[in-house]
Amino acid sequence: MDATENDSRYLLQSAANTLTVLEIIAQNPESGINEIVDLSGIGKSTVFRILYTLESRNYITRMETGRYRLGLKLFSLGKIVEKDCGIIQLAHPYLERLSNEAEETAHISIWKDRLNIVFIDKVVSTNTSLQMGSYIGYSRPAHLTASGKVLLSVCSDERIQEYINETEFTRLTDTTISSGNALFAEIQKIREQGYAVDNEESEIGLVCMADLIYDSFRQPYAAISISGPAPRMWKNHERNLAALKRIAHEVSEKL
Repeated sequence: MDATENDSRYLLQSAANTLTVLEIIAQNPESGINEIVDLSGIGKSTVFRILYTLESRNYITRMETGRYRLGLKLFSLGKIVEKDCGIIQLAHPYLERLSNEAEETAHISIWKDRLNIVFIDKVVSTNTSLQMGSYIGYSRPAHLTASGKVLLSVCSDERIQEYINETEFTRLTDTTISSGNALFAEIQKIREQGYAVDNEESEIGLVCMADLIYDSFRQPYAAISISGPAPRMWKNHERNLAALKRIAHEVSEKL
């Protein structure tokens, strides 16, 4: 079900009250509890509990004066949002270059949640009539994509086992990874060769290869990939792999 602004049935009042308090503190730095009560129209005991909870989670800070301001936790979350938006702006010219060099469609993907990756940018090649199902915002289980598999490859074996336990391995094509053992074997191969391949595992006739993008702390952050018709992708495999790895490195150096 989709909740809209007019669907008050779906609003959780306690969450709405908490967000109201945060917004008041953001707009009125160093707010006191009485000021927050007056501006919010929320009962004082409820405001006190909200403030106590937010402070315990470092979303706000209580100063020596007893007044409140936003905490560093919100700064950290903001930096994550900034990075998610920033990588698109920074990496898009490189994605265009990769697509042009490989003459194939290029994507950037990140983790959406524990099981799925999401495509956050895409450059469509003018060199193919192959209609791909991907679009910006499209998500897929990680094991069904080269991007997801390369992101899984840098996870611990324990994390991969959790993924296996929580995933339904539905066969989409004859080459779809359909078991935990097969996924572990594939992950080991990716770790050894340093990149991932989707060999018609999610769509018949479509081959994709992916490499990692690292952030400024040398932590794996996103995947960059190229996709195209299977015969052409295998024919140009070495050329395209070299372009993919070079541009993945260049984007990582910029982050």
